[in-house]
Amino acid sequence: MSDQLSKHIIKLVPSLEEEIEEIMSFFELEYFEERAQILEEGHNVSKYYFVNKGCLHLYFNDVYQNQNTIFYALKRWWITEYHAFLDNSKAEFGISAIEPSEVLSITKSNFEKLLVNHPLMGIYFNTIHMRAYAEAVFN
Repeated sequence: MSDQLSKHIIKLVPSLEEEIEEIMSFFELEYFEERAQILEEGHNVSKYYFVNKGCLHLYFNDVYQNQNTIFYALKRWWITEYHAFLDNSKAEFGISAIEPSEVLSITKSNFEKLLVNHPLMGIYFNTIHMRAYAEAVFN
């Protein structure tokens, strides 16, 4: 299933095709059952996820402990708690699986190594973030 991410990367940054096998070595395949808790509010964020199959959501609990979804990550989408992932702070939001899901994860340290060893991956991540922003703001 890592084929989906490989194709996605090459589609957005074709010049990475020769490096794709090494790029994929930075990721780990993981499976989550329906309702699996992937990240809890107040915990450290150590991974960034690419959804191969299934659906994850980013949420916060209100004062009544109801989950309020902020974002759904479907097939070929990325998800993490960005502030905490980037700043090494505690998560303000949680992530859980809506349905059985298969993801590729990358740790914070591997993410940093990936960007150092394959600088064009910065273009890939910039492109996906610009697309996500455009979807959120303009649709």
